Amino acid sequence: MNDTIPPGREISRQAREGGREFGQMRAAEARARRMERARELEEVEAEGREQAREARTRIEAAEERLEQARTNREIADEEYRRQRTRIETARVKLTELEERIRRSAELRRRAEQADPEE
Repeated sequence: MNDTIPPGREISRQAREGGREFGQMRAAEARARRMERARELEEVEAEGREQAREARTRIEAAEERLEQARTNREIADEEYRRQRTRIETARVKLTELEERIRRSAELRRRAEQADPEE
């Protein structure tokens, strides 16, 4: 520490150490918050992956049923186009969900890498 402290600004050794402890405490709290956020992101990511998997299965099943109905001439062409549009809309939303999951995974990895001690 600088020995030339202006008058009125003297800091005792105890105060300096208290400041150091305070800084270390704040850093530990920040690490804990960062790790908690990483755990939350991991949970969100797992839920999202499950939702995406279920959605993909439902979309594929709906597409298969639609094609089967068209092959068997059970639905009109207009109804086929309407259903096909709904399926494509669902695929776009699924792609958006998968992108959000990917970004969440990236954020989680960054949060975990930010603190190599833990």
